Amino acid sequence: MNRCWIALPLFLLGSFTSTFAEDEQTPSKESIVELLDLMETKKIIDQTMDQMEQVMEVSINQATQGKPLDEEEQAQLDQTREAMNEWLREELNYDFLLKMYVPSFEETFTQTEVDQLIEFYSSPVGQMFVQKQPKLMQSFMQRYQQQIGPMMQRFQQKLQENLDEVSTTGS
Repeated sequence: MNRCWIALPLFLLGSFTSTFAEDEQTPSKESIVELLDLMETKKIIDQTMDQMEQVMEVSINQATQGKPLDEEEQAQLDQTREAMNEWLREELNYDFLLKMYVPSFEETFTQTEVDQLIEFYSSPVGQMFVQKQPKLMQSFMQRYQQQIGPMMQRFQQKLQENLDEVSTTGS
């Protein structure tokens, strides 16, 4: 009977430890890739690249300040823009980013959690979320830009005031 009392806690401890170990298991690369596919990560990366190209276009237009360019200057500018866009797409491609996604997911989630996320993103509500996520982000970014513009102006003004105060105090 005494052996039973000793064996039972050891058995329970062993069962608990193996269950705990399963829950803490690092997720497999395959399951992470499956999750990223369900989350349409490639599509999101492509959309982000499109947005980066638009930002670059705006930056180029601001840099030229609406100055009329002759044909040679315009051709050079177009060539530079195309080269930069191509470089960005080559450098920030899905395979490159996957090398960062996988270890980040491995450090953050357990296999059980990745399995649960796969289950969610495989469900109709998970797929609805994926489909609506670009609209959600667009809505958020519009609100963010509305708020950040005036905030950055106030920040720059405050920074300039502080710099002016430092320069008058230091003189």
